[in-house]
Amino acid sequence: MKSILVALSGTKADDAVLEAAYAVARPLNAHLHFFHIPIDKVDPADYNPHIDFARGSAVDFALREELANAEDAVTRAHAHVTRYCKKKEIAIVSLPAAKDRVTASWSTDPVTMSVDGLIKAARTHDLTIVGRSATGRSWSQNLLEALATQTGRPILIVPPGCREMTFDTVAVWWKDHAAAARALTAALPLLKAAERVVVLSVAESTDSAASSLDDLKEQLAWNGIETVTQVHERDHRSTIRRLWTSTLIEGADLVVMGGFSRSRIKEFIFGGCTQSVLDDNVRPVLLLH
Repeated sequence: MKSILVALSGTKADDAVLEAAYAVARPLNAHLHFFHIPIDKVDPADYNPHIDFARGSAVDFALREELANAEDAVTRAHAHVTRYCKKKEIAIVSLPAAKDRVTASWSTDPVTMSVDGLIKAARTHDLTIVGRSATGRSWSQNLLEALATQTGRPILIVPPGCREMTFDTVAVWWKDHAAAARALTAALPLLKAAERVVVLSVAESTDSAASSLDDLKEQLAWNGIETVTQVHERDHRSTIRRLWTSTLIEGADLVVMGGFSRSRIKEFIFGGCTQSVLDDNVRPVLLLH
């Protein structure tokens, strides 16, 4: 995990994204490629399902005002990167090179980084880090879903209130399913960097859940990763609430989980852990579909 794509918005939310990006890159001596997506390259119809029903000059004015603000946002995002790299003594480089430290670069042509461009770029990076909108804007939520489902690469979703992310404790939300296995494999470099790894599972069948965790614990030990495993019985609480409760009790700084183990239509109708994380997360979550 050496090449990390980092999305910035040019807002206060960049503080959390920058801290998370550096926390991930530091133990890996990784390269951070920062960029900003100009809002004028985003089709509002792609990110607001109600736009087709909007009418009137007020809508046009609001969109034009947002586009104007976006031009300033690019400048602010670049300034945030410049200041942060100076603060952390992160070397700015233009070409790949063997480094024993964190390096960074800024996209010099952000205009090409449309939504489709972002998805294509994410496919060629080891990890994409993106912040979640504090206001729950529809285009932001749908952008997260597009990154989670269309890139084939892990994404790290950072909540707006995240500060000073560490790897003291990492929680792995485990289910005996291919999606969880892929996410775990992608996160191995970060699990190795963690002081403590806790694997959490909510039992569908107690015997099978315990057996799966025993096997996983043994295989992770071959990678030099010692784990604590917990199987929780189902109760009146939802699976996502049970997992978050255990995660916060354990003081986890990061969550690793597989995405959309059920079909997308079932997730949409019935909800699910993935959709809940896309809508709201209180800790950084590394997710792989």
